[in-house]
Amino acid sequence: MDNNTVLSPALDLEAAQCSEKALNQAEIAVIENDNAAIEAGILDLLQSYLVRHQDDQFIHQGREFARQQIQHFMAQNKPLDFILPGFPCKSPNVVDKSFSMMPDYGEVLAIERLDAFCFALNDLYPHGSRVTILSDGTTFADIVHVDDEVKQRYKTALRHLSVTENILWADLTDLLPDVKGNNKADSDSLRKSLLKGISSGPRAFEKFVQKVRDSSAQAKVHDKLCSYLYHDVRIERFSDGDRDHYLESISDKAYQMMYRGRALSASIDKVYPQHIRLSVHGYDNAGPKFTFSLSSDTTKAVSPWHSVPVRLLTGKFVQLSHGVAKKKCVVKVTCEGQNWCYLEVADPKLQAFTFEIVKSPAFGLKISDPRQVGFENLPVDFLQALTAKFGFLLLKYQQSNMPDIEPQDLVELCTPFGEIYHWQFGPVHVVKPEAVPHGFVHSIEKTPLHWDLSMLPATEKKVAHNPKFAASCFMLYCKTPPVKGEGQTTIVNSRVALKLAGQAKVKQWRNINITYETKLTYFGGTPRSYPLVDLHPVTNDAILRYQEGCESKLQRFSLSSVDMEQTELAALIEDVNNIAYDERCFIALEWQAGDLVIIDNYYTLHGRLAMSEKSMSRELWRVQVY
Repeated sequence: MDNNTVLSPALDLEAAQCSEKALNQAEIAVIENDNAAIEAGILDLLQSYLVRHQDDQFIHQGREFARQQIQHFMAQNKPLDFILPGFPCKSPNVVDKSFSMMPDYGEVLAIERLDAFCFALNDLYPHGSRVTILSDGTTFADIVHVDDEVKQRYKTALRHLSVTENILWADLTDLLPDVKGNNKADSDSLRKSLLKGISSGPRAFEKFVQKVRDSSAQAKVHDKLCSYLYHDVRIERFSDGDRDHYLESISDKAYQMMYRGRALSASIDKVYPQHIRLSVHGYDNAGPKFTFSLSSDTTKAVSPWHSVPVRLLTGKFVQLSHGVAKKKCVVKVTCEGQNWCYLEVADPKLQAFTFEIVKSPAFGLKISDPRQVGFENLPVDFLQALTAKFGFLLLKYQQSNMPDIEPQDLVELCTPFGEIYHWQFGPVHVVKPEAVPHGFVHSIEKTPLHWDLSMLPATEKKVAHNPKFAASCFMLYCKTPPVKGEGQTTIVNSRVALKLAGQAKVKQWRNINITYETKLTYFGGTPRSYPLVDLHPVTNDAILRYQEGCESKLQRFSLSSVDMEQTELAALIEDVNNIAYDERCFIALEWQAGDLVIIDNYYTLHGRLAMSEKSMSRELWRVQVY
C-alpha cells in the first residue's frame, strides 16, 4: 500500500477500536496492579496488629480468608468494616486483675490503638475503614457478678474516653431486632432474646453441655473458662457459704458462658455478615476470627478489663495483672478521682509524690509533694519523658512550705533540661503587666495562642541554621498569681486538636503555609512562614503549628497565605480556632503562688486569657529550653 492509499471507514473504525481496547487493557492492568498492592498492604498491616499464636495460621489460611473479605469491600469501593466484640465490664477482682470497676487508661490505649489501625489503613486504602466495638457486657456480666448499674456506667464512660475518628459503638440491642430501640428492656430479657437465636427444641442448653463434654477440644475450652472464672472474681469478698456455692457453680457458669458466646457469635454473623471479625481471644488466625492485640505486645492476648496499664522505665506502656504490677516499684496516677495507670520508677522515694491527670484522658500531669521530699529528687529524664507524653507537668508546692525561689534558682533548675535560650535581657523573662505596655504580652489583654520562639528574626543564628528552630519545652514559675478566674494560661493539646480536625483535613493542612507578621517587639518582628501541620523533629508525629491572629491596638498579629485566597484563609482560620478552643483539647490553667509548669513546645500551643486591673501584680517567670 502506497502513501496515497486511503483506508475505508470500516478499517478506520476497526483500528480505533483495537487501539481503544489496547488502552483499556493497559488501564485495567494498572488498576489491577494498584489494587493488588493495596490489598497486600492491608493484609500485611492486619497481620502486624494480630497476636501471634503458637500455631499461627494467618500466612497459611487466614491471609487468604481475609483477602476474600477485603476484596468484597474493594469491589464496591466501600470502607473496610471490622467488628470487635469486647469491652464488656471490668473484672471485679480489683486485687489481682483490675484497678477498679470503671475504665482506666488501659481502655484509652486500646481504643486509640484500634483508631491508629484505621488511620494506617486509611493511608493505604482511599475509601477508608471503620471498627465497630460491640460492648458485650450484658451477655456475661451476671456470670462474673457485675451489677447492671456498674456495667452500664462502664459502657457509658467508654464512649467518652477518647477522641476517635474511625470507631463506631454497638451493644447487644443492636443484635436483637425484637428489642432494638427498647430502652426499658432489662438485661435478663436481652439475654433470653439472644439465646432464642440458637435454641432449637426442648432442653437445648442441656444438649449443648453434653456436646461439649463429648468433645475433647471443647472440654479443654470449658476447663480454661473454669480457671478464668475462679480467678476473675475476688473470692475473698464472699462469705464462706457464698464462696462454697460459687466454687460449686463454676462449671455450670463456664457452660453458660460458652452457650451465650455461641449465641452472641451467631447474632453477629447474622447482623454483620460482611464485617471482618476481630477478637480479643486467642485464636490461631486461620479465620474467620482474628486475634487483635489491644496493646503493642503482640505475643499474647491481654485485655484492659482484666489488667492495669503500666508505663515501664523504658517509656513503653504495657498491660499487667494488678497483682504483678503492684510488685514493681510504681507510683499510681489518678484521673478525676479514679485509678488511671501506674508509672514505674527507679527510686522508691518517688512513691511519696502524688500524680494526677489534669484533663482526661492524658493531658497534663499534676505532681504534688505532700511529704515534702523535694521536686529536685524527680529525675530530669523522667520529667522530660512525662512532659512529652502528657503535654505539660504542673508541679505543686505545698503552700505551707513555699520555697524562696529567685530567678537564678529557676535557671539552675532548668539547666539539666537542655540549652537555655538567652535573650538580650537574660535567660529569665519576667512576664508582668506594665502600666504602659508595648505589646499584649506585658498587658492585661489576652495573649493569642502560639508556640515559643516562633517569631525570632530570620537573622538569628539558630534560625539561619534551622528555619524551624523553636524551644523544645519551657518552664513557667508563678511568683504572684492573678485574681482567681482571670489571667489563666491557656494550653491546647495538639494531638487531640488534630484528631478533632480529622485525617483528611490534616493531610490538606500539611500543604498549607501561613505567614505570620507582627510589629517589632522583644521577640523579633520578622514575618515567618510555617506549614499549618508539621512534623515533630524527633518523633516524626504530626504537630499543629498555628498562631492566633490579633487586632489589638497594642499589637497587631496578622496571618496571610500564598496558598489560598483571603476568603478561604478566613474560613480556615475560623475552623482552626474552633478546634483549638474546643473543650476536648483546651484548658485554662489557674495559677497559685509557687506553681511550676513544664510545657512541651511541640505537642501544645499556649496563650493567656485576659485580666482586669485587679491582676496587675500577676508575675510569671519563663525560661525556654532547646
